[in-house]
Amino acid sequence: MKHLLPLFCISLLFGACQNATTTESKPEKKQDQTEAAAPKPPKEEKKPVEPIITTGIDVSHFNGTVNWDEVDAEKYAFAYAKATEGEAFVDPDFVKNWEGIKQSGMKRGAYHFYVAQDNGKTQAQHFLSVVKDWDESTDLAPVIDLEGSSIGGMTVEDYQNNVLSWLNTVEEKLGVAPVIYTDNPFATQFLNNEAFAKYKLWIAQYTDAKEPEVPALWKEKGWYMWQHESKGDVKGVEGSVDEDYMKS
Repeated sequence: MKHLLPLFCISLLFGACQNATTTESKPEKKQDQTEAAAPKPPKEEKKPVEPIITTGIDVSHFNGTVNWDEVDAEKYAFAYAKATEGEAFVDPDFVKNWEGIKQSGMKRGAYHFYVAQDNGKTQAQHFLSVVKDWDESTDLAPVIDLEGSSIGGMTVEDYQNNVLSWLNTVEEKLGVAPVIYTDNPFATQFLNNEAFAKYKLWIAQYTDAKEPEVPALWKEKGWYMWQHESKGDVKGVEGSVDEDYMKS
């Protein structure tokens, strides 16, 4: 019995030591929780990437013979050449321009001048029959040129359906959505159909403003190309020529 009391005391002392150790460790846990709950520094907001603007020109047979090497030397990055008009007309300088742009090393594109009274699908097939060697990997998207003071007595609905037929036919054949070239007054009056909003806009407006006035249908998307000058003076081109900006 004499040995029981010391053992009992030792047991009590050992338990007290354990309690003391437990009590002392609690502040450390509380400190860890405080550190874990500390707010993280806010993430830096990424600024929107500004588009790269490149410069180019667009031509037809009205511009005469173009020296594409000289145009390229002037640091123009791309050029569009008129290919066709309506159901049967072929620009007499298209092949020469089409090949010349490629040989210069510039990006090239072809456009069709749309005639309101002609059939949309027939016009598309005519365009495709002329622009035979279009290459998605190197050439720019095809363009439909929609402009003028009227639509030849057609209803707006019929006109729009015909234009959509051209767009759909070319897109199905080439596998790329064409670009719509137009100006603000024409687009506001005749292109007020949501179906056109999926296509990129090439807007014609000659102004000193930093930005062109975009038609309502493209307000959210904005312009893709801007024909900002109709009387440009470019080495390699006789007379005045259209000058353009393109976003990339």
